[in-house]
Amino acid sequence: MLLEAAFRVLKPLGARAGYRLAHGFPPRLQGLAASLLARPDRCPRATVRVLGQELPGPVGLAAGLNKDGNLTWLGDALCMGFTVVGSVLPYRYPGARKKILLRLTPESAVNRLGLPSRGVEYVVRALSLYKPRYTVVAGNIAGLRASDYPLVARRLQGLLPWLEVNVSCPNTDAHGTFEEPGLAEEIARSAREAFGGPVLLKIPHTTDEELLESYAIAARRSGASGVVAGNTSKFWVRGVQAGLSGASIYHGTRKMVRALLDLLPSNMLVAGVGGVTRVERAIELLDMGAGLVEVLTVLLRLGPARAREIAVAGARWALRR
Repeated sequence: MLLEAAFRVLKPLGARAGYRLAHGFPPRLQGLAASLLARPDRCPRATVRVLGQELPGPVGLAAGLNKDGNLTWLGDALCMGFTVVGSVLPYRYPGARKKILLRLTPESAVNRLGLPSRGVEYVVRALSLYKPRYTVVAGNIAGLRASDYPLVARRLQGLLPWLEVNVSCPNTDAHGTFEEPGLAEEIARSAREAFGGPVLLKIPHTTDEELLESYAIAARRSGASGVVAGNTSKFWVRGVQAGLSGASIYHGTRKMVRALLDLLPSNMLVAGVGGVTRVERAIELLDMGAGLVEVLTVLLRLGPARAREIAVAGARWALRR
């Protein structure tokens, strides 16, 4: 398909060049890109009821690529059941001073971008310019201060069906994260109250059983509707902390999902993200009980055809249920 051909052309340019091209994409061209590259009429359409929404499939595009809402059309092109915009901050922020984006192995990558964002007002405008025909659009929010979260959540109220509350970005350099479970609970609660709809707590990549139990308690007490397990894994490169993603962290993702399904009540959702670079991994998480599965590195490293294959397999899995 045309999207796969574009990927083959861009891949030799390097990860940083591809990132700059993606984030320079004009939001007003989303409709044109979709008309040329997206064929949602060829996507299987299941009925997956999640967080008060009916999704066409349980596999979606994770936050991190469509940071500002400029690439929402990709969800339609890849048959994604949902796509997550963000992380969205309440203001413009350039991200890490020393940005790093490396292809580590054929199925893994390292990034240090540090939450760059054009701000929530830009995102709201970008989302108004293109209405997807297939994918459902959710949001991922973050901030440099705990008080930032309710600000951006309130602005997105009524515009998106649910939010992920990202307290766990491992590659910021202007501030710390908000990983301490007590603080994560307070932030999730304030974001939920400001948003007025379902929120998911996006926690760090960890297999520490005691820490996972603490996050499960924090999610329940905050009134969150579930947990996103997890984020990129902490990884040191070139003397700074970055985030490792892709196949290298899948084993940890699987352990997190299994543990959280045991720790949380059945009415709370667990979304699995991290290392889902193959169809069988997505199906394994879904069979295990994950309500949603998110992918991203597979698109960046292995291309749109593989990402679409996983999304289609997820929708067909749901149709068989």
